[in-house]
Amino acid sequence: MKLIIEEGKYTSKEGIEYISVEVDGQQYYGDYPGWLAMIDWAVKTFGAETDRWQVSNKRFWFRDKQDLEWFLLRWS
Repeated sequence: MKLIIEEGKYTSKEGIEYISVEVDGQQYYGDYPGWLAMIDWAVKTFGAETDRWQVSNKRFWFRDKQDLEWFLLRWS
């Protein structure tokens, strides 16, 4: 599994900026065990999906760079 950090940021309609990490190798319908483990870890570490972090379309989106760094340390 490979992690790709997207240089650009996404700004939500609420004006919140996110940095994304793409997970290469994730299957689209949630049947990939590593993908599910990443989601479980993020929930345990950062809490339920909120403005702090989100997950969609084989990407994790983080509001804070420190959260992104924790994620990368754990999964790279």
